[in-house]
Formats: sequence, C-alpha cells, structure tokens
Amino acid sequence: MNAGSLWFVVGGEYVGNQKGFILPTTIMLCLFMSLAVLHLVEVYMTEKNFSFEQEEIFIIESLMQMAIVDLVHEIGMMEQNYSSEFHYDNGTATYWILEESHDTFNIQLKVRTTSDRQRVVRVLLDKEQMRVKEWIELTMG
Repeated sequence: MNAGSLWFVVGGEYVGNQKGFILPTTIMLCLFMSLAVLHLVEVYMTEKNFSFEQEEIFIIESLMQMAIVDLVHEIGMMEQNYSSEFHYDNGTATYWILEESHDTFNIQLKVRTTSDRQRVVRVLLDKEQMRVKEWIELTMG
C-alpha cells in the first residue's frame, strides 16, 4: 500500500481515493445551488413588482369610483366649461365639463395617484337619472 493515498475496502477489494471526483462534484453542486437561489430571487422580484402594479391599479380604480360619486353629488350646480378638483389621500381627481346637451353632461375626468400614475376618461352622464351612460378610457399609465 502507498502511504500517501487513502485506501479502503469495498466488497473485499481495495479501492483508491477517487482523486479528482470531489472537487468537480462540489463545484457543480455550488453552481446548481447558486442558480436556484438566483431563480428564487428573480421570482421574488417579479412577484413584488406585480404586487406593486396591482396596488396601483386598485388605487386608480378606487380614485375613479370616488371621483364619479363625488361628481354626481356636485353636478347639479355646475355649468359648461366648469372644472374643479377633488383631493383624496391616495391622489387627486380633476374634471372638466366639456359640453352639455339638454339631457347629457360630457365630462372629462383625470385621476392621478401620489406615485404620479394617471388615467383619463370621458364620461357621458345622464342629467335626469344621474347615471353614467358611456365610459370611454382615453389614457392609462
């Protein structure tokens, strides 16, 4: 037996140390674990961005709903070419009464969140029933 290498018995035979096997195996395992961790970090970042975008969409939608409700409550005392703003905790809503017919208000509404996202819609509002007749999305962003 050589004193410089380790020998052990497997099934009654002496087997060498398998030099050169452990280092490549360790490197492969480290590479695999690194790739797995990087993949998990990427998935986490994607989900975090998705969650932020969903929250922004929810805020814009809620601002739109609050602005329309407030607008319907105030619309009776307004006239053509009138504009104003509503201020909320999550942003502001600005509206303009563009033109008015005998039974419909034509209103442009822009909401902007505190993170500077905005959406602009044009709303046709029935004067008698105070209901939205038509909702046209102009911009989203």
